[in-house]
Formats: sequence, structure tokens, C-alpha cells
Amino acid sequence: MINNYLLEIQTLNKLYHLSQHDLNGKTLTPKIPSNIFTKIGKEDDTIPRVSFAPTISQCITAIGNNRIEGNPEKRYYVFEPEDYDKIKITSNKELIKRNLIADAKMSGEVWVISDVKLKEVGVIEVIKKLDLVYQIKDDPHPPFKFYKWKYKVLDGDLK
Repeated sequence: MINNYLLEIQTLNKLYHLSQHDLNGKTLTPKIPSNIFTKIGKEDDTIPRVSFAPTISQCITAIGNNRIEGNPEKRYYVFEPEDYDKIKITSNKELIKRNLIADAKMSGEVWVISDVKLKEVGVIEVIKKLDLVYQIKDDPHPPFKFYKWKYKVLDGDLK
């Protein structure tokens, strides 16, 4: 199951960012996220970034089970960088090598470390949880579980 998921990320060369807010045409400035992973040392808390992933599925998975299930609104806008040539990134390979984020192998996450102007490419709705793809155990915390999710496209030419 996980091997097939990882193969999916290696075949695409687009980057996606999800938000529940319409950020079309907006420029995001990198920042350090305030989340459970930065608080417990499972994610770097020194490098400002905007997180992207190579598939919509990986974006949803990286958002995390608790944030998806704990939020009644399941609609997300899907964005790409408006101009890939104008962004500076830290690759997924580098994130893994430097151990900057615990779920990098699963998420395929890439950090944009420069300002990035977003272009909306669609809208999705997360429908239901599918397979468990990754789990992070960190005592004394309960395991962090990441799932693949089914979603439907509401707008745009997305797969």
C-alpha cells in the first residue's frame, strides 16, 4: 500500500497547495507553521516556508487526520505556483536527508522558501478516509496517523 503511494509521487512534476480560503492571485510569504509537529520537535521550527506537495492526495494526507475530521468544512481550493521559475524550493529529498519533517517520505512535501504567487486550478471536497499510509509514534503522545482520502473535484480539470 505505501509503496504504491510513494510511486504516485515520483511520476508527477506539479506542486499543489490547499487552502480553505480563496487565495487566487495572492502572494504568500514563507512562515514557520505553528502546529503540533513544530511544538514537539518533529518538524523544523527555524525555516520559514510555504508547504506544497506533488499530488492533491498528498496535500490532503499532510493536512492530517485530526484537522480534516475535526473540521465540518471539507471544501478546499487547489493552487499551484503562478510561475514555477520564480520560486525557490527545498526539495523533498533535502527535507528527508536533513530530517526536517517527520512525514516527508509519505507527503512528498516540498518547501517553497521564497514568496509565491498562487494560481487557483480547482476546488475539491474531501469525502472520506481510505487507507492508513503513515503513522508517527512519539511517546508520550498518541500515534499521529495519516490517511489517504477520497475527494471529488467540484471545479477545475484535476485528477
